[in-house]
Amino acid sequence: MPSTAQSSSKGKKGHALESVRSSLLSPSNFNPQTGEDVSSAAQDESRNEMLWCPFWLQGAIIGAFCVLFSTCTVAISCIASHSKGNDGLNDAQKGLKHLWRFGPTVFTTLISIFWWRVELQALRYWPWICLRRAKDAGQLGTNELDYTSLITPNVLITSFKRRDTFVFLVVFISVLLKVQIVLCANIFQLITIEVTEPIQVRALSSFEAMNDLSDSSNAMAYFHAKAVQNFDMELPFGVSAECAYQTFELPGPGPSSRGTVESPIEVQVDGLFVGVRCELLQSYTHQRIDNHLRSYYVSADLEFSNCERLISFDLVQMYEGRRLPISFEEIFSNDTEPYLCSSLFYGGEPQFIYYAGLLTDSQQNPSILEINKLAAVVCSSKAYISKVHVVDNGIRPNVTKLSGAEEFSVFSDSWRMVLELVQAAGRGILKNIIEEESILSGKKLDNGNETLYQSDIVQQRLSSFIGTLSPFIANYILRQDTEKDIPGSRIIKVERLQANEGICIAMAVVFGIIALISLWFVFYSKRIANVWYRDPATILGSMLYFLGNRHRNPFIYSSLSKTRHEMKAEWIKAETYSPLVVRKSSRIFFVMYTVALMAGLSTTLRISWSSQVLATVTGDKNPLLWSSLPVLAFLIVAMYTTSSDATLRNLAIMSKLNVDVCSADQLDISLLDMIGLKALYHSIRLKIYSVTLSHLLATICLFLIALSSVLFTPTVIPQNTTIEFPQTSWFGTRVSEKTQETKSDTRLNLDSLILTRAFSNFTYPESTYDGLVFPSLDISTPEINRKSGILVTARIPAATLMPTCGRIPRDDFSLVSDTINTGTDYIYGIRAIEIFNCSDGTETKLTNWIDSSSKTSRDKRSYIAGILASSDNPAVKAQKCKNDQKPDPLIGYQPFRVQTYFWGNFSIGSTNEDGGFEYISLWKCNYTWVEVMAETKLTWTDGHLAINHTDPPKIDRSTIKPWSPPFSVPQFDGNQPESPSSPSPLGVFTQQLHTNALVDRFGDQFKAIIKPYGPIAVEDFDNPDKESEILEALHFNVAMASAQLVNVEQRFNINEASNVAPKEHPELPKVKATVLDPNRTRLVQNTAVTIAILVILSLVVSVNIWALMSAVLRRYHGIHSWLIDMEFKGVAPDDYNSIALTDALLHDSNIKGYLAEDLQLTPPSKIFEELRELSFVLGWFGGYGHWEDEAELTIGVLDDEESPFLGYRQGQK
Repeated sequence: MPSTAQSSSKGKKGHALESVRSSLLSPSNFNPQTGEDVSSAAQDESRNEMLWCPFWLQGAIIGAFCVLFSTCTVAISCIASHSKGNDGLNDAQKGLKHLWRFGPTVFTTLISIFWWRVELQALRYWPWICLRRAKDAGQLGTNELDYTSLITPNVLITSFKRRDTFVFLVVFISVLLKVQIVLCANIFQLITIEVTEPIQVRALSSFEAMNDLSDSSNAMAYFHAKAVQNFDMELPFGVSAECAYQTFELPGPGPSSRGTVESPIEVQVDGLFVGVRCELLQSYTHQRIDNHLRSYYVSADLEFSNCERLISFDLVQMYEGRRLPISFEEIFSNDTEPYLCSSLFYGGEPQFIYYAGLLTDSQQNPSILEINKLAAVVCSSKAYISKVHVVDNGIRPNVTKLSGAEEFSVFSDSWRMVLELVQAAGRGILKNIIEEESILSGKKLDNGNETLYQSDIVQQRLSSFIGTLSPFIANYILRQDTEKDIPGSRIIKVERLQANEGICIAMAVVFGIIALISLWFVFYSKRIANVWYRDPATILGSMLYFLGNRHRNPFIYSSLSKTRHEMKAEWIKAETYSPLVVRKSSRIFFVMYTVALMAGLSTTLRISWSSQVLATVTGDKNPLLWSSLPVLAFLIVAMYTTSSDATLRNLAIMSKLNVDVCSADQLDISLLDMIGLKALYHSIRLKIYSVTLSHLLATICLFLIALSSVLFTPTVIPQNTTIEFPQTSWFGTRVSEKTQETKSDTRLNLDSLILTRAFSNFTYPESTYDGLVFPSLDISTPEINRKSGILVTARIPAATLMPTCGRIPRDDFSLVSDTINTGTDYIYGIRAIEIFNCSDGTETKLTNWIDSSSKTSRDKRSYIAGILASSDNPAVKAQKCKNDQKPDPLIGYQPFRVQTYFWGNFSIGSTNEDGGFEYISLWKCNYTWVEVMAETKLTWTDGHLAINHTDPPKIDRSTIKPWSPPFSVPQFDGNQPESPSSPSPLGVFTQQLHTNALVDRFGDQFKAIIKPYGPIAVEDFDNPDKESEILEALHFNVAMASAQLVNVEQRFNINEASNVAPKEHPELPKVKATVLDPNRTRLVQNTAVTIAILVILSLVVSVNIWALMSAVLRRYHGIHSWLIDMEFKGVAPDDYNSIALTDALLHDSNIKGYLAEDLQLTPPSKIFEELRELSFVLGWFGGYGHWEDEAELTIGVLDDEESPFLGYRQGQK
């Protein structure tokens, strides 16, 4: 009951209230449609046309949403389809890298916000809609229902149970839109793809037929092919396994004239192919002729498949003293009749026959020979030009012949070029294809193997031989330097915006479902359109509906009256109630959740700062964890602040009525039903600052959703990982059981590699580079990522042969010029005599004869260069010192090698005191193995690590030290025997094909450094300023040859023992390496966004802590001055917006004395004008002077004499 009674004042105010009462109670003839007074009959007719409907529930608004949702469904489907068919949507702009996640999130959030208005009005007005549509008391089941006070799960459950389909579907759409917000953060993603960019490429060569093959450098085609076959080398640029193709480059300046691994070049150029077509031997007949001079004579007729005539040949084979079986072979072509077989007319080139066979003793007469095996083919070659597609990455171009491309024959007589090439390479006249193919490919050949002498085998060998040589022939002989701009393209990696197909499908389906539901709403909205004269859900609207509506159905009034007393009791007991979302317990949990988010963000930001990254992002196309999870986390924050704000705005007017007066226009508004700035303005105007603060907070928190979508960004950050590789090999001395022939073959193959180096780009064999040889490494460690693009940098201990050189005084050698008369010419030479003592003290002479060039220069000077045998080499000394004890058989396997270099020039016929010498240079170099650390870049090639030749190893000379344990220097030339009793294997430097007569008698190692095979000119050998360059060139070749030989002959597996000391390796340290993944995508936390989110969350936490402190201080200490009330405890009971509770509160209001019948038809502005003198409060009002017994809790007019205001509710006992 009220504690005090307030009497109404008399005078002017009382007269004003009476005037208002009289005005409002007078009949209203106002027609709200025309604005004119009408007769009561016309007025009754107008009442049947309802004028008001909730704005967001109108059919046009729902229809607009339906169109929007349908548009989103179609748009997302089109985006997904376009993205899938075009490798993304478009190139990602660096300045807009956040927009592709930020934009969709903002857009979907705005849609959700506007749909929330539909949801709010559906929840707010659904009980009123049911009340308006009720035909009897049995349909009034929503009188006590207040959907606005329920949280979303309860709304769904309640509406489903009550079969309120409209409410259920509206709220269901709202939930789906929140799911869309979470999903849309991941609707787009950045992907790195390879795209083709058109460019201009400059072709640098073309192919033309040539007749002059006399240039000795053409032999490089043979040597290069042989080196590729025998060593693990890449093909040179311009050569593939099937053809030679035009070389090209990027015009203009740039880091590389060719393509790179990251950006290869694609171009279509001419490729020169050589094809071989053969017919096999079908049968043969032969006739033996009597022996003459121990020779075998035979005449044979060969019949080939698909050939019209027999082809005959005569064989003469010497056999005396030869072991059987005897192999024979021959190649011939008939230039006068080039087309031996019409089925092989193949581009106009001459045809040729190759046959091979075996002679054995005749089974009938062992004293004579007969043909045991005979294989033959008649072949024709064809050289033609066709377009090829080349993808050049700068390391290993990929060449593909274009299918269906036109072929243009080139009459180059390719078979003749093969014959002349083999001859130019020093192999003599080509007769035995089987043997030459074996030598070229490095295979062993057993001429007595009968399986070789089959026509199909011969065809395979011949095709392999020509197929191996022909690309190199085209590269070295038929290629001509020409320049021409041609179109090409470059493969570049670009970041493109791609639609996430799975997310797009999910969102399109969801939007489609929402669009269908919205379409149903459009038709359903006609049933609820214009069902009121004015808004019934405001306090003033409810007053007019319940107290000023004479057309209210009687059963509605009867139904409400049954529960009015019970509902009134709820209002009286409401002093302890506060809504769930704003209770202290809920706010405490929310603060704890928000603080946890802030702590998590701060921790991840600190990790991101310290480590520059958070985690590695895999190739997962649905990274929901880092893109959508943050949105979900902050969506919870935004939903709570929004719900809290909605609750406070819902109770705003009621809270003001509890403590202050309100005007009629203030009673006719609902802050809950207002948007944005309008609600903010009215909360300030009404001085309800807790609502102002909560609304600001809810608005700011909406930005959290958008910001969280760009909180984490996948960024390409190269990763460096340090790992260790165990060594799996070691270097030692190996006394090989290989024959001298096998060792010589190895050195001849190596010579081909050294010769080729000066003429073309090539890669060194595995585990070698220049003069360095590297240990093998165990790369099975799981820490390394074996994908293309991974780069490994390691400091590897490499072995290299390093010289220590000194100039030899002129007096240490006795140099005598000499002349030898050969009968047809004179050979000028030098005898270099070294005198040394054997171990027994015997003085011994070591004489070296060095020929000068067979020709002289124009000024009669002759050049001379060679290597002198040195007594410092134990094997050489042992050969000369015959009186020494039996030398060690391993004396040639020494960990050092002494080379004495001698070069200069002298004038023929000169009589000067120095024997005609005008210039002499004598150097002695001691070569030993040293260890040097090499900074080596490695790349993945065919499943193993290989040295990156585009970024060669860099040695650290400060780390040079003797190799331990020492191992022998390999035999790289014929001047150093392995033992005194064994001959030296053939040297490495033996195949230089110089045509310059000035150097024809130079030592092999010197020939290898003279142009075109090396960097030294002949004239440099009489120039003292060139001594260091000459020595450097010699050192390089010696080191390179030794490294290759060690790689092949002296490398031991880690568990393999040597057969000479040291037999085992010491403990080998692991090789430390850094693995760089340049394409690793890492998750980076956006610092600016994180700070913005932390600021907003700090504000949220501060306000909520302030609200909690205010609630405590207001309750226990009575402090009010600086506190805010964000709990609204005791303002209204639960479900206070329900029709039953609203009716119970307003039923006893003294406003009834001021309302005329059907006042709700009066325009709002006129009502406000008439009621501007009235003030309303929520409290206790007396009934005609007996308030102790009849006081009622209601919203009434202040200063009413008949029902005076007794006090605010908080004053009750």
